[in-house]
Amino acid sequence: MKKILLFLLIIASSLTAQNKTQKWQFNAGWSMHKFLDQSVEIMPNLTQIDKFNTGFPLNHLSISRHLFGGFSPELKFSTNIVAADPKTQISKMLLGNGIFNLKYSFANGYIFSENSFFEPYFKGGAGMTYLDAQDNDKFLTTYSFGGGLAFWLNSKKSFGIQLQQLYHTLPMFNYDKDYFEYSVSLGYRFGMKDKDKDGIPDDKDECPDSPGSKKFNGCPDKDGDGIPDTKDRCPEDAGLEEFEGCPDQDGDKVPDIDDKCPELVGLIAFKGCPDFDNDSIPDYQDSCPKIPGTKKFQGCPDKDNDGVPDKIDKCPEVNGIVKFQGCPDRDNDSVPDYMDDCPDTPGMVKFKGCPDPNEIQKRSIDYTISFKAQSIFFQTAKFNILPASYKILDDIAEIIKVNPELIFLIEGHSDIRGGELYNLELSKNRASAVAEYLVSKGVGRGLIESMGFGMKYPIADNRTDSGRSKNRRVDITVKR
Repeated sequence: MKKILLFLLIIASSLTAQNKTQKWQFNAGWSMHKFLDQSVEIMPNLTQIDKFNTGFPLNHLSISRHLFGGFSPELKFSTNIVAADPKTQISKMLLGNGIFNLKYSFANGYIFSENSFFEPYFKGGAGMTYLDAQDNDKFLTTYSFGGGLAFWLNSKKSFGIQLQQLYHTLPMFNYDKDYFEYSVSLGYRFGMKDKDKDGIPDDKDECPDSPGSKKFNGCPDKDGDGIPDTKDRCPEDAGLEEFEGCPDQDGDKVPDIDDKCPELVGLIAFKGCPDFDNDSIPDYQDSCPKIPGTKKFQGCPDKDNDGVPDKIDKCPEVNGIVKFQGCPDRDNDSVPDYMDDCPDTPGMVKFKGCPDPNEIQKRSIDYTISFKAQSIFFQTAKFNILPASYKILDDIAEIIKVNPELIFLIEGHSDIRGGELYNLELSKNRASAVAEYLVSKGVGRGLIESMGFGMKYPIADNRTDSGRSKNRRVDITVKR
């Protein structure tokens, strides 16, 4: 027996009772069993070595899982060939048990540290004992209690050795078959989650996805400046603690990560940049860094105070308009004076600020045709042109034909009598009738367009006969 015990002690590395870091524990080892000798007291029972049933290696297995604090439920199995007095009794019987225990470890963070080398514990539970004796049932209800010591030897606390003593009582036999169980077992604790494989469990690792050091609670320090990456604003560049791990190349007390001018000594108020022209606008924001200006214009001046900085003002000495890059437009024709050939007369952009030379002619044509169109009459509630209007339409046709470069609009209008849809249709038909008459007189279709608006655009009061008469009309104008 001593040789076997010595062998187990030599090959053991360490055993840990599982905790919240490594929740599972598996034990395999050697169990010895001894029946209770009722002829002596408890203490002598514990020292009757000659009555121990030594069993065989690996006759003891258990698995357990940590729940909380020091508590772990455990399922334990062991077996042996036993006798009350193994040295004198030739006939022996098979014993096996399966016990469900609740274990309480003192290495729980309250009494001893969870990573303590030394772990005392006690446990208790219930299960079944199989006892192959002739005078009893083979499966017997069993209550179990006891305790033990575990010793953890490696740094990760994942392997070790456990010494344990349990007392099993079989109540139906009134102590006749109660027995002690002593075990030496090797154990393996597992279940620690360590995604980055840095040896620090995830629940204690502040950086569980990145391998780090214990010094920084599992976080890395890539630039080696003594500041972990989680607290390092510049994890790729070695820096100073006062700047949260960032460097300051120009020594202006503004770390490079915040320094808009990292290679020039500047002012803290201007994010490390200088202000050459002393206009309170740092050079990196100053579009005119050598000339004092205003913040409104990014550091550039505006001598004529027209809202256009001198840098882009085409007329920096004359107050002007923003949309014309600081130049004035005296005649308000949307052509700035420096581009306007007629700066005091409103004109058009395409004529360089001068009036359209054809506009007078167009206005004259408009006046003439509009005047004549007032004498175009139709049958009441119809779109038949009255013969009295033919001479007027003939004159209008001649005007259109001698101005082929122009397009003329024919618009039909009505009063409010008759309803909206009726009047809209009537006005379209009257405008179309005028257009067809003009085409019959040689006017090209491409020179005229007709449309009806019904009663949408009155020019007089529809409540009077006179007003309604004026609203019933056909307008002809030059298209612009």
